[in-house]
Amino acid sequence: DDMKATEDLGSAPVWTVPESIRTSSPISTELHAKLVGLDDLFPNSGLGKLFNSNGDFRTELRTSMRKDLYIIDPTLSRERNLQMQSLSSTLHVVWNRSNCTFRNTTMTLSKYGVELTGSDLILTLGGLSGGEATSGSLLEIVNITRRKVNHSWHQDSGRAQRTVMLGFPPEDNYCGAGVFSHGVKLSHEIASQGKRGDVVQYDQYDPYPGDIPEEFIVRPMYKQGT
Repeated sequence: DDMKATEDLGSAPVWTVPESIRTSSPISTELHAKLVGLDDLFPNSGLGKLFNSNGDFRTELRTSMRKDLYIIDPTLSRERNLQMQSLSSTLHVVWNRSNCTFRNTTMTLSKYGVELTGSDLILTLGGLSGGEATSGSLLEIVNITRRKVNHSWHQDSGRAQRTVMLGFPPEDNYCGAGVFSHGVKLSHEIASQGKRGDVVQYDQYDPYPGDIPEEFIVRPMYKQGT
């Protein structure tokens, strides 16, 4: 990403949502984007430095998480199930299944000397979500670098809830923007184009409210410790 990263999310200004597309519900500053480091969540584990500096570990972590969380679909062939589970495929699974032991993720962490279980890792990260509603879903989107993707602003739901992102850097010891989604701090919930809770596509409003000014766009910085 060649855009300048926003180093201090807390100081970024709040965009006043136009009255024509907003609800009467102001958004709490507690729901604005913030960065949390792996070493903040797991102090003295060494996970933050390892994650930032070792691409092999990051790849094995993704693989083991998929093995733990993907449920074999009996209606699909073995080859198709393996394709769905592979790192080249976008994956949508449930992270908080009560019967999941996270065995493979635990083994990967242990292999690299991290004294955490897979449950410690996944359930702690998932526990950062929540609020008005919690879906329990984990989505890993891949392959978008193989095709041109048009930039489009959207509001996930409008509900008072948090989405958690675990950012995987493009290279070891990376520092910069482009790992996390860009964002805008909203003053109010944007009115739904359907029922409340649906994804809102900003560019589909008619009439179009106008481009969001550059000074309100937040581009979170990825670096060790965040």
